[in-house]
Amino acid sequence: MCGIIGFNFKSANEKIFSIASHRGPDNTSKIEIGSFTLAHNRLSVVDHNELSNQPMVSECGRYAIVFNGEVYNHDNIREKLKYKYDFKTKSDTEAVLYSYIEYGDKCVDDFRGMFSFAIYDKELDRLFCARDRIGIKPFVYYCKNGKFIFASEINVILEALGEKPEINDSAIRQYLKYLYISYPDTIFTDIMKLPPAHTLVYQNGKIDIKRYWNIEDFIGINSNLKEDEILRQLDNLFDESVKMSMIADVELGSFLSGGLDSSLILYYMQKHSRKKINTYTLGFKDAKKYDETSDAKIMADLYNTNHSEIIVEPNIVELLPKMVRHFGEPFASPTGLLIYELTKEVKKTATVALAGDGGDEVFGGVSKI
Repeated sequence: MCGIIGFNFKSANEKIFSIASHRGPDNTSKIEIGSFTLAHNRLSVVDHNELSNQPMVSECGRYAIVFNGEVYNHDNIREKLKYKYDFKTKSDTEAVLYSYIEYGDKCVDDFRGMFSFAIYDKELDRLFCARDRIGIKPFVYYCKNGKFIFASEINVILEALGEKPEINDSAIRQYLKYLYISYPDTIFTDIMKLPPAHTLVYQNGKIDIKRYWNIEDFIGINSNLKEDEILRQLDNLFDESVKMSMIADVELGSFLSGGLDSSLILYYMQKHSRKKINTYTLGFKDAKKYDETSDAKIMADLYNTNHSEIIVEPNIVELLPKMVRHFGEPFASPTGLLIYELTKEVKKTATVALAGDGGDEVFGGVSKI
């Protein structure tokens, strides 16, 4: 993950640019262009070239981008545009930038991946922002009294403001009912989340938010397919998705519980890897009821992975303040603490890890659904 930051006023507070450096420890840079200051905390996953550091400015000097995430089909995008634009890197960031220059706001229709980004047009004094279709990558913003701020984390906006806005009473009610705060709200009245599959344009002191994709448009389009054809297409889609997610110039791994989701991901990963897959399982010393290490080991042995069992005894009292600070608002999932412990250990041997979040919702593995 990376951290993106931008605002349209002058500030001497350097802490704004470092407060989310945990998101991108490889490089922190900032620029002033037109009426905006843009900054970026980089975690290098694709193309370690220093020219891929951000903010990235177009060759003409008119456009600048800050980008978080991965666009997996960036090679195909670059192939279409290489005869018109002089690419300096192999990064997805540069492909996104020139795709916007070529296609304008419609560029997001071609992006496959997880992303949030902002592109500033100095000539039009126009900021174009977008978030991926499912909302994997965060994007929060503040727009009030002529100030516009965007970032990957609420804490960055609070630091840029120098004060905390009022608490959003509606968000508290949401939290107490659902255990999280749904977009577009945050815990603060004037800080908002950009919804998934939406773009945001800031120009002349106003924002314009539009949806560019809707999952409901796809309901029923395959209702006439026979079961064997559905399974064939699912196999192809799953295979392609995992293969694209493995595009990286760093060490890869996979979370493994031994359940359906993570086991399927491991199956497709090993199909597209020439070396052993790094797999990681979380275990508990004194909670055998929730321990999945034995199931995971069966799958790890089956696919001959480089398997690691991470046995944790999380110190809740010590961890909780850190988690609250990173989330920036109330969030009641206890798995957040465990994932923090897991990823802390995984980082020692892998930079990117695939996980099966969402599989239960897609395949009906949750009884409530």
